[in-house]
Amino acid sequence: MTLSSLQIAWWAIISLVGALHFFLLFPFGIQSMLLQRMTETGRKMVVHRAANDYEYMWTIMLMYQMMSCIVFSAFSVLTEAWIALDFVFLLPIVLFWLRKHLNDVTARKVVDVLLTICGVLGPFLLGCFTSCYFFGNAFTISDMSDIEGTFEWVEVSGPSIFGDWRVVAFGLMIMALSRMQANLWLLWKIKEPEIRLWNRKQLRLNACLFVVLFVVAMYAILAANGYQIIGDNKFEVVANKFLYNYLDLPVALACLLLGVTMICVGIWLGFSPLYSSRPRGGERAAIFHSFMGTVLVITSFFIVVGFNETPFFPSSVDMNSSMTIYNSSASEDVLRNAVYVFAAIIVFGCGFAGLIRWGVRRR
Repeated sequence: MTLSSLQIAWWAIISLVGALHFFLLFPFGIQSMLLQRMTETGRKMVVHRAANDYEYMWTIMLMYQMMSCIVFSAFSVLTEAWIALDFVFLLPIVLFWLRKHLNDVTARKVVDVLLTICGVLGPFLLGCFTSCYFFGNAFTISDMSDIEGTFEWVEVSGPSIFGDWRVVAFGLMIMALSRMQANLWLLWKIKEPEIRLWNRKQLRLNACLFVVLFVVAMYAILAANGYQIIGDNKFEVVANKFLYNYLDLPVALACLLLGVTMICVGIWLGFSPLYSSRPRGGERAAIFHSFMGTVLVITSFFIVVGFNETPFFPSSVDMNSSMTIYNSSASEDVLRNAVYVFAAIIVFGCGFAGLIRWGVRRR
């Protein structure tokens, strides 16, 4: 494989892992709803479910960061942002352990408050940082071997990312998505009638909030200006760049449309009477459609920001400092080894999981 083919293949792998990571944010969605009215028994069940599933999200998060930071030098710009996000992702591990072993009611309430804060900030910050793939951030590069970033989530030399309404809308959309996925997941995993009733009420609110914010975020993305590669580290501004990317990349457009359709089907299944007539089948179908739809939509986002001569990390203060999968990747040997290793991990991992599932079904 040539260097350009390896760069394209690596970005495709990152796209799939990143899309899987966004679906696995549902433990954060569970955490963000802990302070809402429910019985103590129901809260214990919900916390237990979130703690059991948190390890999957944390594993994918580490894999996504490792794949991004080791291979693409561009992600050194995100160091401070990822440190803050890692803290939000790491803290719930300690909080879940404390809540399990604390007997004092006040101490448990304090832990619940901290878990709720992490549940809100985690998806929101991740959504805001990811939106910079579309809307850019303030940084300059004097040399590709010396990346000087100003990507700070508190104060930056350029305009703050939180001063852009599009970034905030994208972050809120991801937060609403995590809450909606959490409701569908809890409906599948918890059969207690009171918790199921509470979940359905929350699903109505979170699904409506997600749909509204998704429409706003998609409008911001399709109406945004983007950069087009015209030479070696040379770019030009193109109006509605991502709209044209969707039209020029049929795979991305198909992933977006199919993903949106599957998410809508998952939401409809969550409201439908299938839960009463086919409790396990209806719940499994709802979370499956929502899972596949989320993966397809987020994958389409990664495709349109990385391909079609588009910089995946544009600079809002120096257009020619924007980063592409070509000018910010590691060497050819590193990319080749990384592609082969992670491709083998994905293939054997999926095969092993399928074999286990087949054995369980036979038993």
